[in-house]
Amino acid sequence: QAAASLQRAAHLRPDDFGIWHDLGQAYLKANAPAESVRAYKRALEIRPNAELALTGLAEAASQAGDAAAALEPLRALYARSPKDVGLAGQLASALVRQGKVDEALQVCRKIKQGAPKVKPGELWGRHQLRSEWLRWSPILAAEGDAYRAKGRWSEAIVAYQRCLLIDSTDPTAFDRIVRLPAEIVHRRATHLRAEAPRFSPDGRRVASVGSDLYAADVATGEVWQSGRADGFEDLVRPIWSPDGRRLCCASGGKLYTANLDGSGYQVLMRQPPPLPQLGKLGIPRSEKRLDAPQAWPAWSPNGKAVAFRMKVAPDVALTFVVDVKTGKARSVHHAAGPLPKFGATDFAPAWSPDGRVLCGPLLYRPQQQAPGLTVWSADAIVKRQIALPREGVALAGPALAVVEVAWSPDVRYLAALLRQKGADGRTVLALVPASERQTARVLAKDVAAFRWLDASHVWLLQRTGDSYVTAGVRALVSDLRGNLKPDKQPFPILPILDWDLSRDRRWLAICAPGGGKRPGTRDKGLWVFDLRRM
Repeated sequence: QAAASLQRAAHLRPDDFGIWHDLGQAYLKANAPAESVRAYKRALEIRPNAELALTGLAEAASQAGDAAAALEPLRALYARSPKDVGLAGQLASALVRQGKVDEALQVCRKIKQGAPKVKPGELWGRHQLRSEWLRWSPILAAEGDAYRAKGRWSEAIVAYQRCLLIDSTDPTAFDRIVRLPAEIVHRRATHLRAEAPRFSPDGRRVASVGSDLYAADVATGEVWQSGRADGFEDLVRPIWSPDGRRLCCASGGKLYTANLDGSGYQVLMRQPPPLPQLGKLGIPRSEKRLDAPQAWPAWSPNGKAVAFRMKVAPDVALTFVVDVKTGKARSVHHAAGPLPKFGATDFAPAWSPDGRVLCGPLLYRPQQQAPGLTVWSADAIVKRQIALPREGVALAGPALAVVEVAWSPDVRYLAALLRQKGADGRTVLALVPASERQTARVLAKDVAAFRWLDASHVWLLQRTGDSYVTAGVRALVSDLRGNLKPDKQPFPILPILDWDLSRDRRWLAICAPGGGKRPGTRDKGLWVFDLRRM
C-alpha cells in the first residue's frame, strides 16, 4: 500500500529524489527487490552520489541476486569508507559473482591489513563463538570463493576454515568446503553423524563414531558398522589394530573391540584387574574404584594386547595392559618403593615399535608430582621416570601437561606434544631421550600435530598467524637438534575441525562441526581430501 501511494507521487513529481528513494525502501520492505532496484536507480539519476540511495541500491540488488547492479554502488561506497569491513565483504562478494576475482582478492588483502592482532594463545585456544569477529566472515568467505574460482583449492579451504575458527558452527563455511570438486574432496558416510575420524594403518578406510562405530572405505564410500542394537554411550575416538582388521574404542567407561569381518564386538576387559597396593602410598582403601572409567587405548605392535589408562581413585591414574584373547588385565606399575617424582595422565600409552617398552599414564598425587613420563619394560617394572623440559617453557600440571607421545623408530627418543600452563591451549613439541645421560629439549612451539619420519627427523605442523583472518599452519621437518626446515609438501588444512591424517600424509579426513548434530543441515558424515591434488 505504501509503495502504491509513493508510485502515484512519483508519477506526479518525477524529479523528486526523496520520493524515489522512499519508493525503493518501500519495495525493499515489501520483498520486491527488483522493483526496489529500479526505484533507487532513478533516485541516483536525480542525485548521482547520494549515499543513502547507493546503500539502498546495493542492498536491493544483492537481494535480487543482481551482482552487476550492486557492483557500482558498492565500489562508490567502499571508496568513501575503505576501512568498512562490512562494505568490503559485500564488494568482494559482488566482484566474485561478476568474475572479477583478482579485484576481489585485492579488496580482501587490503582490508585484512587492518585486522586487529590476537595473541597466539587466544587465537588457537578452545573453539567458541568470537562474536566481535563475525563481521570478518563475509571477507573470508569471499576470499575463499575467489580462490576457488581460480582453482586454488588449498587457499580456498584455508579461507573457509578461518570462518570456522571464528564460529565453529558456521554452516555456510563448512558447506563451501565440502562442495569442492569431487577429485579434491570425497564425501563418505553421508547418512551418518560422524565424529573422531581415524585412518586405518594402510590408509584405505576411515573409522569414526556416532551412535555406533563405523568404518568407511576411502575409495568406494562403503560403510561398515558394528550393528550393536542398543548403541554405544559417549563413544571416544576409535583406534585400529596393527593389521587393520579390528577396532577398539571406549564407551561408557569400558573398552570394546569390534571385528570388521562381521563377527561382532565384545567388551575387552572381562573382569576388574588386580590393583597395586595403593595403601602403601597413603591412598585409603575407600578411595579405590574398580568400576573406574577406562580410556586412551593403544594396541601393541603385535596386536595381542591393548594398553589403556584407568583412574582407580580421584587423583590416581595407572596404565594397564589387557590380553586381547583372554580379557585379563594387569597394572604395569608395582607400588613398592617411593612415590614417583613425575606424573602425567591425559594421553594414550605409546608402545615402542618392537613392543618391548611402554610409555603410559601414571599419576598418584598431582600436587606432589612434577609433569613427566614413565617408561615400563615388558615385565611390568618401572624402567625410568623422565623429566620434561623446563627451560624456557612453563608446562601445565601433570594431569594436563602431556597431549601425545610417540617413540622414534630406534627407540632412543620419545617425541612429546606438551601443553603449556594457562587456559590458552599453546603447545610445544619436545624431544625426550630414553637415556639418562641426556636431557629433554624443546624442538618447536605452537605445534598442532607431529609424526616421526625416521630415527632422526620429525614432521610437524606449526600454527602461524596473528589474527583470525591470517591464521594458518606450516609443515616443517625438525632434526634432533631442533633445526627446522619447510616440508616439501605444503599442508592445506587448518587443524581446527575433527580430523586425522593418513600415515603417508596423502589423505585427510574431517567431520562436520559438532559431528553434524544440527537438524536441518546437510553436514553429516565425513569427508576425505586428497592432499596431493591440491
